[in-house]
Amino acid sequence: MSHVFSLLSEYDCSELIKKNSDGYAFIPWMNAHAVAKKQFPNYWWKFETNSNGLDYFLMPDGTAYVSITMTIEGETVCTSLPVFKGNSNELVTNPNANDVHNAKMRLRTRALGEFGLGHTLWLQEHVEPEEPASPVTEALEQAPATDPQDAMWADVTKEKTKASAKKAAEVYQQAVLGGNDLVDDTKARWRTLCAERRWK
Repeated sequence: MSHVFSLLSEYDCSELIKKNSDGYAFIPWMNAHAVAKKQFPNYWWKFETNSNGLDYFLMPDGTAYVSITMTIEGETVCTSLPVFKGNSNELVTNPNANDVHNAKMRLRTRALGEFGLGHTLWLQEHVEPEEPASPVTEALEQAPATDPQDAMWADVTKEKTKASAKKAAEVYQQAVLGGNDLVDDTKARWRTLCAERRWK
């Protein structure tokens, strides 16, 4: 067993695991990213691109998949994931930017699973055969958004207290800073939330 898998597979994910409306267990991708950054600050990943420079691969039937290469402490995992619709295992035909973005974030969580983080979620007793897309964000279940960062921020707005929302905002910021082509708007969103809830 590798050093990375040994460490991440022993991480207690019990407080991170959520369930979607169909009962599938998953770890929200922002939380998975935050754990990985704390354990391995220099962990690295790259979403593979096709010959046209796009970060997804179209199949002849119009469906698509995304592919990732991730390296932690010199160990590398290459894996892929189809682009699914919402929190189902229904394939998307001609995916839009939001479909692709969500698939990429789920795929990053899956790659971390292959490194050991919450890996039991992908075992036969936890998911249906063919491995449906279990790492789906709770925000997407509640309110799918055209702006991926709106979906991410939903984890902050669901918090009831300023202290818990502040912690969620920090996780949001870590995810944004670790994403591709995302703008760190944490301060502006935080000011707006505080004003709406009259937090000082």
